Amino acid sequence: MRVLIIYEHCSPHQVTAVEHSRQMFQNQGHELIPLELYYGSTDYTWTLHDKQRPEQWLCLYPDKKKVSDFKLFQAVRDKVKKLGIDVLVVNGWYGNYVRWMVLLKRWLRCRMVMVSDSVYWDVPRSWIKELSKKWMLRGIDAGFVAGAPQANYLQSLGMAAHQLSLGCDVVDNDLYSSIPLRSNPSGRKIVIGTAARLVPKKNLSSAMRAFDAVRWNHSELTLEWRIAGQGPLEAELKQLAQELQAPVAFQGFVGYYDMPGFYQQLDLYWQPSLSEPWGLVVNEAMAAGLPIVVSDRCGCAHDLVTSSNGWIHQLSEQGMTECLEQALAEQDHWPQRGHVSRELIKQWDVSRYSEGLLQACLIAFESNR
Repeated sequence: MRVLIIYEHCSPHQVTAVEHSRQMFQNQGHELIPLELYYGSTDYTWTLHDKQRPEQWLCLYPDKKKVSDFKLFQAVRDKVKKLGIDVLVVNGWYGNYVRWMVLLKRWLRCRMVMVSDSVYWDVPRSWIKELSKKWMLRGIDAGFVAGAPQANYLQSLGMAAHQLSLGCDVVDNDLYSSIPLRSNPSGRKIVIGTAARLVPKKNLSSAMRAFDAVRWNHSELTLEWRIAGQGPLEAELKQLAQELQAPVAFQGFVGYYDMPGFYQQLDLYWQPSLSEPWGLVVNEAMAAGLPIVVSDRCGCAHDLVTSSNGWIHQLSEQGMTECLEQALAEQDHWPQRGHVSRELIKQWDVSRYSEGLLQACLIAFESNR
């Protein structure tokens, strides 16, 4: 079985997972060929310097800006035919070139796998877009999803449970495993941390006001919130922190291999997002041995965060405030919760991705569509 997996641009996390998969496929008599459309992303700051690609990887436009969907379709079509691909793995729903690949799948004589970490509450849904997705899934032979909510979403769009495989959102846990578990923070400064792009859906303005309210409610504690990331809201968020006189430290962009150092500074990890299909930073923080606070809109919350390793809050400022208050009231248990985080996330390593991807490709390859 020869498989072509397409990413617009691989993050460092994905590079590690896909390369592990490539080796697993090879060991089992199959071939996995990674193909990136571009060596750059408009949303993220990762570059090739953050994670080098093996020489076997392909890229359609390494030195070009984005091209039209029709050109992408033509280029991918030519690769599929030239390489004799049996299974084509596409990531996400967006881009007309994916729709055209689905439409012409029979002509290309290959099966298709959709990688998706979307959940129903991820973004506002319109019936037209949902109908379009249902149509697309009629031409997809298997789905490779992150966890239970993501599987439920594809099933709601018409995909059968036997067509689904889990495990598409993982990180290299070994990168964080050497970080020592934290001691009880009582009696010293407590550092809360967040890693996120500074964009509206990360909900950082409301979170900052909630953090400030908690800070004033606990004058006996020394609290600090450190935020790793950059984005268009940076000036606005810094202005808000100044107005509130809140102890918020903006760390700027932190490179892939510097993230373990960021997590090592923290006592508690917090992801307050309005919309988060999964949230790989939560995987990282758990691998770093941290207790976790997440919003109920984070897709990973339902699979990774329990009362044994963290807390889940609603989106309102009151909900965030009450959740942080509860976490602080239980800070004596943070070391144990951090230990549980690290143990739980061991089941979500790159081997999970490789096994899930191989299973999805085999489901597609053996389908009768």
